[in-house]
Amino acid sequence: MWAVAENVYKQWYRKKLKNSTCELTDDVPSEDGCIEDDNSDIYLLRRELTLLSEKYRKSTIMYYIERLSCSEISLSLTISESMVKYLLFKSRKILKEGMNMERNLGELSYNPKTLIPMYSGQGPNRFWEFM
Repeated sequence: MWAVAENVYKQWYRKKLKNSTCELTDDVPSEDGCIEDDNSDIYLLRRELTLLSEKYRKSTIMYYIERLSCSEISLSLTISESMVKYLLFKSRKILKEGMNMERNLGELSYNPKTLIPMYSGQGPNRFWEFM
C-alpha cells in the first residue's frame, strides 16, 4: 500500500513541476531586440528544425512548443501514438547530431551548378529536348 501511495505522490509531483508557471515582468527583452550569432544554441536549433522533414518537424513543434500530448498529436496527424513517440525520438536524435555538426554554406548553397547530361548510345537523343 505504501508503494502505491509513493508512486501516486511521485506522479502528482512530476505533473506539478511540469505545469509550473512564472510571472512575466516588463524587463524581459523582446525577441526583435535579440541578435543571434551563428553559434548560439537557439540559432542552431532553429536551423536544424528547418532542415527536418515535415513529419518530424510537425510532431516536434506540436509536442515541445504547443505542449500537446502524444495522443493529441496522433489524432491530429492521423498516425498511431507509438509512431508519434518514434518520430519524437528520431527528431531529437537528428537535432542533436545536427547541432553538433559544422555546416559550411558556400557558393553552392545560393548558386547551384547546372547538370548537363551527356548522351552516348544508340537511338534518338531525348536529352536534347531538355537543353
